[in-house]
Amino acid sequence: LGTFFNFLVIALGFGFIVFVHELGHFIAAKWAGIRVLAFSIGFGQVACSYRKGMGFRAGSSEPEYMKLVRENDGDHTKLDISPTEYRLSWLPLGGYVKMLGQEDLNPVAVSSAPDSYQNCPIPKRLVVISAGVIVNVITAALLFILVFSVGLRIMPPTIGQVLPSSPAALATPVDDQYTIGLQPGDRVLSINNKEIVAFRDIATEAAMSKASKPASIMIQREGIDQPIEYLADLKPGADLGLLDLGVTPLRSSTLGETGDPELWSRISDEFSIDGVPEGATITHIGGQSVSTFHEIEGFLSKASSQESMRVDFLSKQGAGHFEIRPELAYMTNEIEVDDGLILDLEHVFGLTGLMQVDPDAKLSSIKQGLMPGDIFIEIGALDYPTIPEGIKEIRKYSGKPLNIRVLRGFGDSNQFKLIDLLVQVNDNGRIGFIQKPTLGHSTIIAQVDGPFGVIPPGSVIKSVDNVAISKINEIPLIVVQSTNRTADGVTVEVTYSSFDPADMKEKIATVHLSNEQVKELSLLSYQWPGGNEFRYAFNPVQHIDKAGSPVAAVKRGIHESRRVMLQTYLTFLRLTQGTVKVEHLKGPVGIAHIGTLIADEGFIKVLFFMALISINLAVINFRPLPIVDGGQFLFLIYEWIRGKPIPIPVQNAVTMAGLLLIGSMFLLVTFNDIKSLIGF
Repeated sequence: LGTFFNFLVIALGFGFIVFVHELGHFIAAKWAGIRVLAFSIGFGQVACSYRKGMGFRAGSSEPEYMKLVRENDGDHTKLDISPTEYRLSWLPLGGYVKMLGQEDLNPVAVSSAPDSYQNCPIPKRLVVISAGVIVNVITAALLFILVFSVGLRIMPPTIGQVLPSSPAALATPVDDQYTIGLQPGDRVLSINNKEIVAFRDIATEAAMSKASKPASIMIQREGIDQPIEYLADLKPGADLGLLDLGVTPLRSSTLGETGDPELWSRISDEFSIDGVPEGATITHIGGQSVSTFHEIEGFLSKASSQESMRVDFLSKQGAGHFEIRPELAYMTNEIEVDDGLILDLEHVFGLTGLMQVDPDAKLSSIKQGLMPGDIFIEIGALDYPTIPEGIKEIRKYSGKPLNIRVLRGFGDSNQFKLIDLLVQVNDNGRIGFIQKPTLGHSTIIAQVDGPFGVIPPGSVIKSVDNVAISKINEIPLIVVQSTNRTADGVTVEVTYSSFDPADMKEKIATVHLSNEQVKELSLLSYQWPGGNEFRYAFNPVQHIDKAGSPVAAVKRGIHESRRVMLQTYLTFLRLTQGTVKVEHLKGPVGIAHIGTLIADEGFIKVLFFMALISINLAVINFRPLPIVDGGQFLFLIYEWIRGKPIPIPVQNAVTMAGLLLIGSMFLLVTFNDIKSLIGF
């Protein structure tokens, strides 16, 4: 019901944007003295209508009205009835104003009547054609002014996490006194001289950048007075394929609310926060005040041992506290998948986990027979894959079927089993699941290189030097504290077995690590138990973006309107350059889906979204295509210059071409929207 209500709100909002667009044409046509035959919201069959002198009725009053006109020798002025019919049509995807002698889809529908479109002076006709777009821009500006007068909740453009191996991590400072790479806590001021106000602008401006030259990133860093300029070679992101910087927003110290007790129980167990209610705010850790996860992460990274730490929190039920024992972070290696996609592989000298379906994922987000927690044993010809290897293998089968084998129920009981599945890989190289390594809660390992290479892939490590382990990152401390030292290093015994019930006999492997390797293990930093992916359990930091005065709100509204308009035009340019692809565009289905999600965030967010739609509708309508306002505007300019209209056969031809182009684009983006919604 909530989703339906949100959809209804967005549908009404979209209808309003279309209404004001057509109202602009209508008012301008009346001003120009052109006879308006119909004003319609929606296309297709007329559901109901109103005509002054004839009243409301189901369907259209046009047949009856035209009969009356014919009975009066074709002179509509003899009737005390309005020539304009106001319609609500069944297909609510737009609307139109029908003027005497002007139909976008029928160039031959001309008229010689004195109040026809053809007999109106061209300057007035240019105003009529432009009026819809102008009103849309004005409407967007007014909505933006209202939004910034009340205040819009936004995520500030402060970096919470720099993704490993991302363009942000490799960004180079123009002034070499600063370190390479952007840092958590940096506030992004501009990208390519475009001001960044909210975190959403970072992704937008990155996507709009040129792939052929480094992007200029201006940031403000804590403790440094002047802004710092970095240059970053932007690359397509793994999720959308758009040029991306590779940063995530700053997270607060307030936990989110899932509304799912079972999911929260799994999260609590994985990250050692049993008994902490959803929505609680962590206030102190180890006696130190914290307000963001970045501060929590920084405090833990400086820990010198795994001694227990007290964590204080506040919730609706009151104050509370619990204890955590920090755990060692993993080593990381950069693995190139393909097309410049680089992922970091976490490991301990080659010991790493298998790719699995995120155990905390909702069942509705997983496709093709997979289940939360499924561990990939085989993907095509690949056995025991890591995440980078698994993604690379899946992408090889883009658009094709793929045989996979998963281990289901492993770790929960001895009732686990192997499941064979035939899945379809979509054209983007995906099956339909969120991946996660098994490192966080299992010791089953993938293919291993390095000192632990004597242990076969697919093994389950039970203990190291007779110390039982449940996670791979428990090994470094055991190695560092081992008494089995020699002059050139440390030797440990690793007990392991197969996951296969037919061969679960324990085996022992002797592993030797050099002094340099032992030292490397001793220098690993500490993190939250379960890993710093815990950050995603916290709400992003948000604040209210509100203009300080009515004049400032007007300036913000005008600035935002201009920015969105230029960005929309730039999107079409990037389409021709290939950095933005057709599959990144949204049609009515995609817009409605995004709108229903935004409606959950409040009425002000809906107004902001409607302002964006209004600007985009203005830009799209003023493209130089025959069946939209921009094409009709060009026709009039030609007629003004040449003194005669474009020949009807030419108008017919270009109108049909424009109709085919727009129709094809509509079908394509709708198809992509539906594919995206069903996760294929």
